Amino acid sequence: MTGCHVCAGTRVETVLDLGCGAGNFSLKLAPLFALEKVTLVDLSANMLDRAMERLGGRGVELRAVQCDVRDLDLEPDSQDIIVAAAGAAEGIGLPHGSSGTRRTSSRSSAA
Repeated sequence: MTGCHVCAGTRVETVLDLGCGAGNFSLKLAPLFALEKVTLVDLSANMLDRAMERLGGRGVELRAVQCDVRDLDLEPDSQDIIVAAAGAAEGIGLPHGSSGTRRTSSRSSAA
């Protein structure tokens, strides 16, 4: 992961991992937040299987979607954070060669 900046007190429960590969981004996020749901998206069924295997048993609801990220239909504010590998990042409009984390929800935890 190139970087992840989340404000203190931010509640992160849902993650969308685009171009998830073996699930490396989600594996790094899982111990940092009380994740409830991770949606894994990749073109490769083998990579989705590997990511599901690696993330299983962590008490997180997992959903695997095999598709091109450009074909993914998302509801606004349906994910707290979207992480994207470089190729997948281009599919959602991030600059060429970029990767990282994008916050998609304005939710925060109550103080």
